[in-house]
Amino acid sequence: MRWPEYRNSIEYEKIALDMLCRDYYFLEDGPALPGHPRRHLMVDNKPVIKEMFLNIEDTESPDIQSEELDLGIEVTVAIDEKIAKDIDTFSKAKAQVADVKEIGDYIQNSFPKKKFKRDIRLVSDFGVLVNFDTTSIYDILKVSIDKKIEKSYKHKEAGLTKGYKRFADNWLFVFCPAHVEESEVLDCLRHVGDLGRFNMYIICSLDKGSELWYIHNPYNEIEKRVHY
Repeated sequence: MRWPEYRNSIEYEKIALDMLCRDYYFLEDGPALPGHPRRHLMVDNKPVIKEMFLNIEDTESPDIQSEELDLGIEVTVAIDEKIAKDIDTFSKAKAQVADVKEIGDYIQNSFPKKKFKRDIRLVSDFGVLVNFDTTSIYDILKVSIDKKIEKSYKHKEAGLTKGYKRFADNWLFVFCPAHVEESEVLDCLRHVGDLGRFNMYIICSLDKGSELWYIHNPYNEIEKRVHY
């Protein structure tokens, strides 16, 4: 799965919805054999299919909405602002040149004030990538979740043009551009205030491909599903 540029929120929302609407299997079971029934995500005994959702480009707060399922899904990317800016610089350079060394030279010559010092490498199946220090990913993850919880409390009564709409089910889908460990993710959630504001947290990390981690009340275990 190729991830879009971090600023392209609509594309992330489309990917999230597309993944959720695919059939899935549990890691321990493997995909369904030919002729065997396939599993599909359900909400109140209704299958989660794209036809049940409003046009993503017309929805906001939350990003993905289904009146039929009474379901709202907020989508975010857990990324540090400094890393995000460097990714923006890297993406602009990659659009101009393709060779790994040429990208580095282009950045140094075209963005001297950026002081871009990150390593660039070529990875099979992924293309040209830039290395980042992801040791603080769990702090970034917590901040990203806290921000979305805070956003969910903003309503028209607060003077906003558009209030945040609440549904019977409210999910937070988090793209995490780094490797994460199961125990660390659960520990991160334990330190989130008002965790119950979203009754489902879905984690999609860069190195897991189509594997999604589902976490719901009491938020102390992860259910891993591979959508295909």
